[in-house]
Amino acid sequence: MDEVAFLTIMALMLVLASVASILFSKLRMPAIIGYLAAGIFIANFWGIPEGESNTVIDLLSNIGLVLLMFAIGMELNIKKLKQSGAFTIMVAAVQLPLMVLCGYIAGSLLGWNMVESIFLGAVISGSSTAVVTAVLRANKKISKDTADTVILVTVMEDIGQVIILTMASPLLVGQSPTASGMLGLVLGIVIFMVASIVLGLLVLPRFLNWVSSRFNREIILITALGLCFFLALLSTYVGLSMAIGAFIMGLITSQCKDAHMIEKDIEPMKNTFMAIFFIDVGLKIHLADISSSLTLAIYIFIVFLISKTVTVVFAYFIGNKDFKTSLVSAMSLLAMGEFAFIISKTALDAGAVSNDFYTAVVLAALMSMILMPLFATHSTNAYDILKKYTPRVIVGGIEKLESKRSDFYSRIVFSTKSAKRVRNRFVIVYVCVLIMALVEIVFYIYGPLLADIIISNLGTSLRVSNIIVLSLNLAALVPATAGVVLSLKVIDRMLIEGGKRKRGYYIEDDSDARSAYSRFIEISNILLIMALDFVIMLVVPNPLPLLDHLVIMITGLVVILFVYLYKYARKS
Repeated sequence: MDEVAFLTIMALMLVLASVASILFSKLRMPAIIGYLAAGIFIANFWGIPEGESNTVIDLLSNIGLVLLMFAIGMELNIKKLKQSGAFTIMVAAVQLPLMVLCGYIAGSLLGWNMVESIFLGAVISGSSTAVVTAVLRANKKISKDTADTVILVTVMEDIGQVIILTMASPLLVGQSPTASGMLGLVLGIVIFMVASIVLGLLVLPRFLNWVSSRFNREIILITALGLCFFLALLSTYVGLSMAIGAFIMGLITSQCKDAHMIEKDIEPMKNTFMAIFFIDVGLKIHLADISSSLTLAIYIFIVFLISKTVTVVFAYFIGNKDFKTSLVSAMSLLAMGEFAFIISKTALDAGAVSNDFYTAVVLAALMSMILMPLFATHSTNAYDILKKYTPRVIVGGIEKLESKRSDFYSRIVFSTKSAKRVRNRFVIVYVCVLIMALVEIVFYIYGPLLADIIISNLGTSLRVSNIIVLSLNLAALVPATAGVVLSLKVIDRMLIEGGKRKRGYYIEDDSDARSAYSRFIEISNILLIMALDFVIMLVVPNPLPLLDHLVIMITGLVVILFVYLYKYARKS
């Protein structure tokens, strides 16, 4: 590497980053916007010569990405997360999948392919921890408890976006991977994630504690950084982004006794290379592309604005928060996160998205970061105006929903079962629904490919192979659907019991027993599970012919009817 090129790049980037961040700090805007502005300025008004200079920038940018993700992982101390309560985890768990779905729908409406639509959902799903924290700490109109909860939600979103990036990694290997190659990639990712987290948490914190107890501060820092880059390297070998390995190592390092010292020592190095990473993000933005991507950027920003507000308010509603707190919290999260840049840059480097997509995402993120302080500052005023001018019918409907929700939670309190058991059942339902969605996505993408494999290996006709694939789809849905149905039945019994105790009944209360929902869930488990699976397969888009779906459904219904009649005959 030419030392002149290296020194030129370092001097140019850091000096301009310093100037830009100072200017933007005077405007009370985050330093990250200054770094992006510096990159855009260099790309359009200074110019970077092709060749070795680009190699130097890529190298320094990758170092910044690894250190940034390592630092984010270290901030997510598992012990602190356990103490933070289930509410923030629930908010992130509810709204992140919904945000990905909103992004996917928004991309599909533009005619984008599946990969671009999924990555749009991924980049808009999170909020910026740095921007949100800086704004809320300076905002005196929002209570400290509300602000602390919102900041913790952004931390949970960081974890969720790491998971989303991990799940989306197979899409970075190309549009039409072979079945064996895709299976090997997915298995490699699963094995790597499990081994890294489980073995890492069992062994590495103890090893770092041993190093810390016997050697000086410099050696523990070098050891932690060495493990960080080693795990980042391993993650690239299994088809993941280096960011995933660095994040996992940061999470593992956060468990050692000197984690705070390591985090403090790495801060200056992280800030330096992180600046270069965000400058590199800006380097890929050209003024000629901005005019053509501006409309798309505004569209992405509006999608993010609406979907984030709606999904956060919905998640807070489920969490038994009043509408004012829900709306204020939602408007305080309207800044697209740092992961928007990380995910979009990773997808661009892999060739999974176009440069127009990348430019529009960066511009939309900048819009949200610039306008977010305005949204947060006027969030309480927005609630007052909304309440004043909203029709009374709608206000009454919201109040009735809040009353129903309060009754739901009070039933849980009065149930003889603990609230923790009810929450565990809801977690099972949530996980099973995600599994069902994942199963349908996998069969949607690889169903035709699997049908071709069956034809080539078994010599069947296209109709028979499609029926086999749909049968496998149905079989894969059954365990998750069974988990949903059985858990909802348990929850229903708990709620009925809690409702009786709340009203002072300790005997059978016919008003609950005769409810439509209660009669519905008394249907045979098998009938209910299979009926739900058939509905899912019929409603969810599938590239296989509708006629083959009907054949599977009719056959299944005949089998279920036979089983049901057999059970009825035995009882009689």
